[in-house]
Parts: sequence; C-alpha cells; structure tokens
Amino acid sequence: MPPPARAAAAGRESVWRSTATFVGLVLLAALLINASVVRDFRLRSAQQLRAVPRRGLTHHSHAASSQRRWAAPLAPSGSGGAGGARDGGAPASVDRPVPRARAAARANAVETLPLELALNDAARRVLGAARDRMLFLTFGSGSMTDFMHNWMHHVQRLGVDNYVLAALDERTYAFCESAGYPTARLPARDGERAQAAGKGDASYYRMDHELFLRMGVEKADLLGAFVRAGYDVLLSDLDVAWLDDPRGYLDPATAPDRSALMALADVVTASDAVDVASDSEAGGWLTRQEINTGVLLFRATKGAVAVIDEWRLRMSSAIKARQWTLQNDQLFFNHAVKAQGLVQLPRDSAPLLDALAAAGRSNARELAAARADAIRGLYQSSKALRYSRSPPHLAARAAAGGAAASAAPADAETRVRFTLGTFSIAEFANGHTFFVQRLHELSGLRPFMVHTTHQFADTSAYALGKRQRLREHMLWAVDPPGYFSDGDYLQIVGPLFTADDIAHAERRFGAHDPRRHIAADARQREVLRDALALARATARTLIMPELTCWCDRFWNTLRACRYPTDRTLALPFSCPMDHLFFLDKWDKARLPFRESSFLRNPRTPAHLARSVVELSVARAGASAGGAPGAGARWVWNGTGALAMPPSACLADVAAALSARSESARVLRIAALDLRRLCPWMGSAQAALDFNRAASSALHHTVRFCAQEELDPPPASAGDSCSWGYRPPRALPSSEAAARAYQAARPSADVTSFTEPRACRQEPAGALEYTCS
Repeated sequence: MPPPARAAAAGRESVWRSTATFVGLVLLAALLINASVVRDFRLRSAQQLRAVPRRGLTHHSHAASSQRRWAAPLAPSGSGGAGGARDGGAPASVDRPVPRARAAARANAVETLPLELALNDAARRVLGAARDRMLFLTFGSGSMTDFMHNWMHHVQRLGVDNYVLAALDERTYAFCESAGYPTARLPARDGERAQAAGKGDASYYRMDHELFLRMGVEKADLLGAFVRAGYDVLLSDLDVAWLDDPRGYLDPATAPDRSALMALADVVTASDAVDVASDSEAGGWLTRQEINTGVLLFRATKGAVAVIDEWRLRMSSAIKARQWTLQNDQLFFNHAVKAQGLVQLPRDSAPLLDALAAAGRSNARELAAARADAIRGLYQSSKALRYSRSPPHLAARAAAGGAAASAAPADAETRVRFTLGTFSIAEFANGHTFFVQRLHELSGLRPFMVHTTHQFADTSAYALGKRQRLREHMLWAVDPPGYFSDGDYLQIVGPLFTADDIAHAERRFGAHDPRRHIAADARQREVLRDALALARATARTLIMPELTCWCDRFWNTLRACRYPTDRTLALPFSCPMDHLFFLDKWDKARLPFRESSFLRNPRTPAHLARSVVELSVARAGASAGGAPGAGARWVWNGTGALAMPPSACLADVAAALSARSESARVLRIAALDLRRLCPWMGSAQAALDFNRAASSALHHTVRFCAQEELDPPPASAGDSCSWGYRPPRALPSSEAAARAYQAARPSADVTSFTEPRACRQEPAGALEYTCS
C-alpha cells in the first residue's frame, strides 16, 4: 500500500478507536448511574432492614378469601397445579435464581445460589412459576402421610399453587411422587443425616428424641436451600390447617396497618402462648414467650439465612455431643433467636419509614404516630450472626476436601443482624387459643390457620389427638366417603348433667378445685357408658355429644383451674375429646364413634342427617303413650318417634327397632331419656364383653395440680394434686340386677348450663375472674 493510502487507513482506524472509546465511556457511565440509582433505592440502614415491593404479583386479600369452602378429600392424583407427569428417572437439581430486579429491592438480600435439591417434575413446574412469590413449604415423614393429604387439601383449597412438600425420608419422596405432589429432598446425605434416613419411615418421629433432632438438621438444610435460592418461605408443620390465604397480610405493600411493620421482618414467628396480654406492646408482642416452629416465615435475606445457620449449628453440636434427650428443633430455634438479644425498633425511625415507603405504603407517618397497641412491633437482634453464602454442610465438606468441595461457592464471612416479627395468636392460632380459648371468636379476627398444639392422646404410631381436634372442627379432609355414609348412628342430645349433679360437685369442692371437675365428669362418663351400651345393643356408632370441662388440662400446675397465664377462658367450657380420653383405648376396645360435629359436616350426606327417629322413655308411673299406670309397651307413632315405657331396657330398644320395617339412619335420644333406660343388654355375655371394653375406654389417668391451697386437702400429702378419671360402674350381668340398679338411679330432669362467657382478671393477678 502506498504511503498516502497507509496514512488514510491509519486515520480511519484512529477515528474508529476514538469513537469506540467514547461509546464505551458513555455505556460505562450509564451503568454506573444505573447502579447508583439501584443503590439509592436500597434501604440505607445500619440495621439492614429491607422492603419487599411485590410488583406484578396477585395476592388474595384477607377479605377476598373470607368465605370458607369445603371440598372432598384429595384424590390420589394431585390438583391445583401439582399434578401431571412425574419424574421417571433420578431427581435432578435446577438453577432458578431470583431475578436481579427483585434482589436489588432488598438491602440485605441473599446472594442467590442454584437450588441444589432433588426435585420431581411437579416441583420443577411449581418453582418455575413461583420463584417471585412466597413459597408454602412443609416437611413430611413416612408416618404422617394422612397429614400430608390434609395439609395439601387446605393449601389447594385456598387456590395456592406455589407449594412444596420437602421429604425427610425416601418413603415420603416416593409417596409424593405417586400422589403427584411437588416434592424436594436433599440429593445426598452426610453423616448426620444418614443415620436418620431409614428411621423416619414407619414411626411418628416426634416420639423419638434422637431422630426428631436429626430431622431438625435435615429441615434446616432444606429450608436454607430454598431461602438461599431467593425464595421467601412460609414454613408450616403438617398438622397445620390453613383456613385463609395469608399472602396479602404478609406483604408490606398490602398488609393491614396492624401488621405492616411485622411484614418487613427477616423472620416472623408463631407462639404457643395463651396469654392475650403477652400479645401486646406491653407484653413485648410475644417475644418473651416461647417460639413455636410450626409456623415460620423466612425472607430471602441475609438475616434470615444467618438465623437458619445458627439454628442448624446448635442442633448439629448437640447431636455430636449426643445430647438429644428431651431436646427438639424448637428448643434450639428459641435458643438461636433469643440468645442474640431482641430490641424493639422505634416506629418513627428513618430506616422504618424508608422501608414502608419503599414497600409502596403512603401512610408511613400515620403508622408511626398510631397508638402503641395498634401496630405490631418490629424487633432487631442486638448481636450479629455469621452469614455465609454457602450452606454449612457444603462448606464443612469443602473445608475437609470432600467430594462436594467443588460445589461449595467461594465464601466471604460477614456478620449481620436480623429483624424479627411475630404472628398474632388470634390470627395464627395454636391449639389452645383456637380449640379451647377460641380467641378468634372473642376478638372477631378470622384466623389464617390453626396449629394442633396443646393437645393430648397422640401415640408413637399415630397423632390421634391432632386428628380428633381437626375432625371435631371439620378440618380433617382425609376420611374416605364411607366414614360419613356407612352404617347407622346414635346421637345424644341435650345437657348431660342434672341440677343435682352440678350442685353436688359444687357443694363438695370450691370453684378452683380440680376435684369439682373430676366429680362432675364422673356423671358425664356415666352418660357416655350408657350411650355406648345403647349403641352396641342397637349395632350403631355413637356420635359423641359436646363434652364439658370445669378445669383446663395442663402439663404443669393450674391457677384457678386454668393455665396460669390464661385470662380469657370461662368455666365450664366445651372441651375437646382428648382432654378427657385416651383415644387409642377407644380404638382397641372396638367402640366406634364419630365426632360431635359429624352431622353438621358438609361431607355427611343430607339424606342421612334427615333420616332420624326420636327415641323417648316415659317417666316412672307413666306409659309410653303418657297414660299413668299403663302396661309396658312400645309405640311407633308414624312421625319418626319411638316411645318406650319406663320399664324398658337397652335390649328392648334393640328389639323394637329391629321389629319395624321402617329404618332410620340416626337414632336420637336425650340424655335424660337415656338415663331412664334399664341398662340390660340382653345377656350376661353381652354385658361382660361391653364392660371390658367400656372400662378400658372410659378410664384415663390424668393429674391435676393446683397452685392454690385446697380445702379439704387432697389425699396425697404435700401437694395440691388430684387424679382422674375412674371408669363408671360396670353394667349388671343379669336383668334383675339391671332393673334394681335402674330403680335406685335418680331421675331428676336435666337442666341447661349457662353459656360460656368472656372473662377477665380484675384486678390483674387476682384469682377471681369477672365475666360478662
């Protein structure tokens, strides 16, 4: 090329270089400006608070989903977006980091990692669609498959499609595969988890302290994987029934004012507290009460990850030291959180106001000025916890040069403080505030969920007490259709006690004496004995009547026959069956029964509930038709009523029913009429067989210990403890003895109780309750 041409080419190349440099500088400046804008958008807070604007998401408000719907039990194939083709090969990991736009909106957002979990196809579809939304998560083991169905039923009924059931054992993973449920598990097991892998398949692992704690480590690893991948995780136990969709309530942009600050927290916890006063500003918004890990919310933040890692570290250390006796994951979670010191943040602080504004709320100043009890507080840890980008089990293996060393991401340790909020005990109810105190009825707040805690009668094989509580409140969706349609039934109606029964118990014992409850319950058990006998004589299943308790049941000492911190429970109250009976004994005795709400359950066929015959028994000195002195005879009056004379026995009722061609599915009798029946079952063998079964089912050993000094003192010296419950007297084994027994039994009319009332302590700390 001639020199002039070379000079011209060099000139053009110089121009292109200058232009490219200029364009590059412009682009770089634009990127830096954009980064500055993003940084300015983040919260400028030493406390590392964060806002969560949920743009483009559709939330179900609390009001929009207030109408509770009932559906049939879940079919084997999943629904609500969880079904479809299943993974035919080995589960694989997926890489679904949270979009950067969402992460940029958080001051302490996690540095997202791929979701290194084994997932089935259903889980891949759910997580692919739900990565920008809150994820409902639960954990399951092989002994709790019924509760998996129930949990899924309630989540799906609300229209939630972003949920995963994390499997704690191979049997559970296979079960979820066959049912079409979205499921996940850890792809490999280290030494801590390997020992627990095969033990949780068959037994109710809560009854095995070592296994329960090892499962806790597994739960922490699974939970941490989801949070590190960028998901906000609403974790709940399998024995939780979701009644309403909480997502709008937990979104800082749409939450009601009372929960606006709580919705900003890295971690939100539930509580087993029963004291309404503890759920207030003066009570520390439950932060001084025990945390229940049955319902927890973890945001995709460094603070939340640090809490999960600290929780895991404490459990892992206890396992290595073989200190699992009477230990569980909940205990270590409480230690992990409360050991850091919690301080309530001022509502008018700049970081909180900025966080509310960033969340899209225009009333941040109004919230700061509201009265203290109107807005749930937000707390921050005084101490900082270690935050690691990589999961603890991968980091440990990498440090040891294990096979997972290459999988562990580069890590730079930082220290972070976390923020904490608490769920209301009325809206996120535990087993006492819902089933016993019924705070949602007193407060007028519709609960989002109920967790079946504070209950009894579970065994190592099955959670019978939890199931019965859910059945009683029509929240158990797993029973097959035949549970509601097969067989005939006996229903006991009306009060179970006479005025003399009540007066006798009250004369003998003071108002706060557990023995009053035991004495009154003795009459209640007598009615149940007679009801079970009539049910067996007529080949029917007993529908349990509403049960009454004069004393709450507690593992520790009672105050005024209530939990020491319970200030709302009016006595007597309608109590759950597991308060009074060990349910396993009923099954072993082959005494079939249904819960008291059975005929109100929408799943019970309407024609069955309408097919009723009313059974009445005449008083002594009257005939079945009402004429005094008439002979013993039964009358079918053609209107669905069967009248029996005063001399009638259980066997006579059975004969009267079997002699008629008309058939009724439900035999209904008042407790007073039942008491008038002679307890003769037709043969000595029938009486012997029944007495053996009833003696077992109606006997239960429970200790009631009072904080007060009782007068007269209990037989056991040195304490104020009383023991219940003894079974009623056995039924006579001959007709003559049965008639003599009946002749000596009081026949006073049954009177109604005063309805339970709202009570409060006045003055505070007093033993007496003022009831309105």
